[in-house]
Amino acid sequence: MKKNYLITLDVDGTLIDNYYRTTSPTINSVISQLRSEGNVFLINSNRALEDILPTANAFGIEGPIIGENGCFIYNQESGETQVLIGDETSRDLENLNQQIPKIIKDNFPDSMFIIADTSDLNKNLDALDIPAGTNYIFMMNEFRKHTMSIHVKRIEGDKFIRDIDKAIEFSIAITKYINDNNLNLFSCHTANYANVLVYPLETNKSKGFSALAKNYPNFIKIFIGDDADDKPLSSEADYFFAVNNATNDAKEIADYVAREKVTKGTEEILLKIDELVE
Repeated sequence: MKKNYLITLDVDGTLIDNYYRTTSPTINSVISQLRSEGNVFLINSNRALEDILPTANAFGIEGPIIGENGCFIYNQESGETQVLIGDETSRDLENLNQQIPKIIKDNFPDSMFIIADTSDLNKNLDALDIPAGTNYIFMMNEFRKHTMSIHVKRIEGDKFIRDIDKAIEFSIAITKYINDNNLNLFSCHTANYANVLVYPLETNKSKGFSALAKNYPNFIKIFIGDDADDKPLSSEADYFFAVNNATNDAKEIADYVAREKVTKGTEEILLKIDELVE
């Protein structure tokens, strides 16, 4: 009996590297071949829809998109979006969003705060008009509707350097505001991008995947990622495969760890998928 796979891919560290680049020139043909055999590819990422769509198009992925850490499911065929958070959480997010400039000003007075397309801005920081005396830049992603992502950069001469220490301080300040105001949110930071993320507590990648997987009852459900948090609910995902740059805790729970990193690792897994699935 022919196997049909529902193949869920993460974006950062799985399809593209830290510089938003693919590491394999041939993965598109592999994805195309698997799709022609009746398999479905989807993306499950903490990114905003506007940031995910270019990646989906670049890799020829036409299946559903789970975005903003499980906050929504987007159907690429119909253009319809299913939001998975409630009104109370939305109000909490708006509350925090209004306070972000003040939190930054109070804790980092020598900084500049902007709201922009961070993926594009990270590649063109030289175009910014930066006031004298500014030592740090806090860049909020303009596309996110249900979460937040704010990159922290340190200015050294004509260079913009990811500042993980300031990102940690910023995350702590946001967490304090969340706790003081009993918001149904949580804050964390990433080491790779030195950005601070704010997510609703009521959903995550796993819950988003669980809601979507019900539409594919006869598919073998596979997830390829680079972080332990990428593994969907064990009752929903049949296999979890990790690329070689995955965190150690992700490798420990993975059914298979690729020899290659990022895109090449994903391609390696796809090429031997029939061998990996019993």
